[in-house]
Amino acid sequence: MENTETAGRLITIEMKLLSLAITKILLLVALVWFTSASDDHDHDEDGDEDHHDELWHGHYQFDQAVYTLNLQRTEQEYVDKSLKIAILKNEINMDNTTEAAISSEIQALFEASLPRVGQGEIAQLGSTPSKLLNYISVDLFELIPDAFASNTVIKLSVVEPGKYVIFANHLLSEWEGALKFIMDVHGSAVVAEDSSQCHSTLSSSAVWGLSILGAMIGAVMSLSGVLIITPVIRMQELWILKYLNFFAAGVLLSFVLIHLIPEAGHLTGKNELNSVA
Repeated sequence: MENTETAGRLITIEMKLLSLAITKILLLVALVWFTSASDDHDHDEDGDEDHHDELWHGHYQFDQAVYTLNLQRTEQEYVDKSLKIAILKNEINMDNTTEAAISSEIQALFEASLPRVGQGEIAQLGSTPSKLLNYISVDLFELIPDAFASNTVIKLSVVEPGKYVIFANHLLSEWEGALKFIMDVHGSAVVAEDSSQCHSTLSSSAVWGLSILGAMIGAVMSLSGVLIITPVIRMQELWILKYLNFFAAGVLLSFVLIHLIPEAGHLTGKNELNSVA
């Protein structure tokens, strides 16, 4: 009898904690929504900040060779109707300029008509160079994806080996699927040695709010087991708890294995690609 009363008091306390946690989550959701709405309103009024206008850039080491550029569909469509890129040698005297000034100048050049390169064509560096800040040579191309193909293959001819910087109006990873965007003659992926970071469109308050919200939801899900255990204890059917432990262990193992499947598929696909090369 005493054990039953103690269990009842524990259940009452846990139910109060669960109710308090749910209340906090609802208040937090309202706070995050209000903060995000206020930030969006402020950005719309100012009109000064637009992350989509920022150019991505990455540093690459190229040999004298012909590289393959892969533009692949993501889901049903391509990311955009075209991809604009600017390629220049990394040997720039930064004492006379800044990377932000170069990016701004390239962004202005992207507004003009660029040499268009499509499926099976070659973009050769040095063929139609333009000038940045009146002294920096840059090659500009507009890559046009093939609307009737799932993958558009364009060749990039590099005459002079060295370090290059690629500016683009999209993240190059957005055009990747099973194949990387840049691949060498051996079929190996060419990865940027350094690249600009992708900026989040969420405000810092929204990021913090959503993080706390996720933690609170996880805590509530942990306490939700009380809703199952409470009727079991009241009915004095404690033998069911043994099977509930088995069920919890099975769910935990299932989640672990399911989360390993994407990583295993990624590693297997990468190894198969290297073996084919």
